[in-house]
Amino acid sequence: MNDDALGDALQSLWRDADPVPDRFVLAGFEALAWRNLDRELARLTDDTASTGRELAHVRGGAARLLTFERDDVTVVLELSTDDGTLRLLGQLDPPAPAAVTIEKPGDTRTTRADERGRFQVDGLTPGRHRVGVTFDDGVTFVTEWFDA
Repeated sequence: MNDDALGDALQSLWRDADPVPDRFVLAGFEALAWRNLDRELARLTDDTASTGRELAHVRGGAARLLTFERDDVTVVLELSTDDGTLRLLGQLDPPAPAAVTIEKPGDTRTTRADERGRFQVDGLTPGRHRVGVTFDDGVTFVTEWFDA
């Protein structure tokens, strides 16, 4: 048995005998997020789920509104569920076109905000997410992780 085969066998043994808890895997993903120190963090400043406010809705689950702020930029996200999938509507303030990335451990979706700063992503799965924004002038930031 060579070194590579022995390493593979030991890795398989430990993976089966003592698996890494999911919360540690998630913490690892979150720690790696800080490898790009030039990306600014937009902090959560308002969450309708934590205040007990409920937004009006016609179909699907009740919508949740999250507000993130960084310096002079605000990102407002509306999260709603319909048929078990998550819909994310977003608004950038001040409005401007931008590349938008919705990240979830193991999955990344990208879209564009239009000239009014609006964007939408459908078909997301529930879990921990964050939103990265890169404006056309090069300004980049990412929101805190949030449960959706």
